[in-house]
Amino acid sequence: MAGWNRFRKKEIKWDLVSATELVLNILKQSEPAKTLFPLKASVSQSLHKGFVGVHDRWIITVVEIEPGVIRLTMNDIAERRDQQLTLEARSETELCANIETWRSQVNWWCGRLSVYRLQPQKTYRVIQTFTDYYGSVFEAGRELTFAGRNFLPYDGGHTLSFQPASIYLQEDAQSDILSNFDLYFEEVPAER
Repeated sequence: MAGWNRFRKKEIKWDLVSATELVLNILKQSEPAKTLFPLKASVSQSLHKGFVGVHDRWIITVVEIEPGVIRLTMNDIAERRDQQLTLEARSETELCANIETWRSQVNWWCGRLSVYRLQPQKTYRVIQTFTDYYGSVFEAGRELTFAGRNFLPYDGGHTLSFQPASIYLQEDAQSDILSNFDLYFEEVPAER
């Protein structure tokens, strides 16, 4: 019996932490060497969840639903972005195969414009007319140069300072704009 143990493969710990790290490592294999927004991961022991994403959003949520069973979730893309995608894996091999099917969706999410990606002195164009918290209307086609952003955590308010106007977005009232910022704004390419 003792001789049999020598030939057994070393057991690999398969849990929330190792699954989250594996998802990150798989996705990083195709990440450009000099990307503006590198992928990163985090595990919250208090939430019992792992997350993989970029600096301004978590894209994939990793949950160990029972010992040895990992569930991955993420939102779909484009017009289906409100729909949730779900995968389950019982092994590293299964997780590797499954996560490959999401690579294009993850890349899409990595490239989306958000309020946290606005850069001072860059110009942005409104692509869908909207009304901010104080009733100011911002018409499609209007170009604004970003100056800065302030967040008021006690009331969930974002103040986006542009030249020549400021935009006030409340997390409850304008959640669609904040969650889908790329549907309302696009970066205007700098002239060369």
